[in-house]
Amino acid sequence: MWAGLAGSTSQPLRELAGNPVYTVLVPQRKIEAVLAARAVELGVEIRRGHAVTGFTQKDDSVVVSIDGSADLEARYLVGADGGKSLVRKAAGIGFPGFTNDRTVSRTAHVTVPSSWRDPATGGLAVPGYGVIPPFLHHRHERGLIAFAPFPDGRTLLSVNTFDLPEGAEPFDLADLRAAFAHVVGVEIPIGRRPATGRTCCAGSAAGRPGWPSTTGPDGSSWSVTPRTCTRRSAGPGSTWACRTR
Repeated sequence: MWAGLAGSTSQPLRELAGNPVYTVLVPQRKIEAVLAARAVELGVEIRRGHAVTGFTQKDDSVVVSIDGSADLEARYLVGADGGKSLVRKAAGIGFPGFTNDRTVSRTAHVTVPSSWRDPATGGLAVPGYGVIPPFLHHRHERGLIAFAPFPDGRTLLSVNTFDLPEGAEPFDLADLRAAFAHVVGVEIPIGRRPATGRTCCAGSAAGRPGWPSTTGPDGSSWSVTPRTCTRRSAGPGSTWACRTR
């Protein structure tokens, strides 16, 4: 893990003794409960089951129209209602960025030669390119790489391409290699993880908290949000290709 100092310098925190910086996975319901309790302590009134239908701005306040309830007037209105925010659209606030259907995500659990593993970081050591850090989104002008070597031995490789269309033929590891080479310019010698049966898990049972997902019989997994995913080969050791909506 690295931390930026003064906006210009990075330091490897893993080298510090007693490093207190780490990740803790907490269910969303517990986070919401803690935040709700703190909000009540601060005098906030929480109204569940109410939907904002519109609002009118005045010089010193905002009148909010609420479905099934009387209007509510407040000094300010904060739109924290998601990517399709009604508040943002009604207020005419811009939404920086872009959406397209050209991004394709190719993901599979694979085997990677030990010579391609960086002993210092656990990342992917790509000859002639450099180290792709583990468990991070490594961005490139032609796409994005995610490399996740899990403690139980599974290794996930995901490649998002911005300008490499999904092929008509069933997706396999050759397509994943080609997509990786398209992004970083180097072909990776990956292999298929041995299949363990014909049973798969979905949703929370797949062990991917936070994103709806499926785990195949070879341990391969894929997320379905916010992408549309297609099974590209059948049987044990299946691979998947996903395209953004």
